[in-house]
Amino acid sequence: MVGKRHLMKLRLRPPSGDGIDAIGFGLGDSAVSTGSRIRVAYRLEVNHYRGVRSPQLIVEHLEQDDAER
Repeated sequence: MVGKRHLMKLRLRPPSGDGIDAIGFGLGDSAVSTGSRIRVAYRLEVNHYRGVRSPQLIVEHLEQDDAER
């Protein structure tokens, strides 16, 4: 969580592949454990931070995978 419970910062990794940074506004109350399998609806954007550009997912919705519940 980042800020006052409204922002969630994640590093998402598909089953095979490298991870990518993700951020979810208004998702600070979502309970996700490290290493959990989740389903995510997102949009891709370019993050500009301190002169560095990198891909970042903007999470619109997230839920824990049914197999994990």
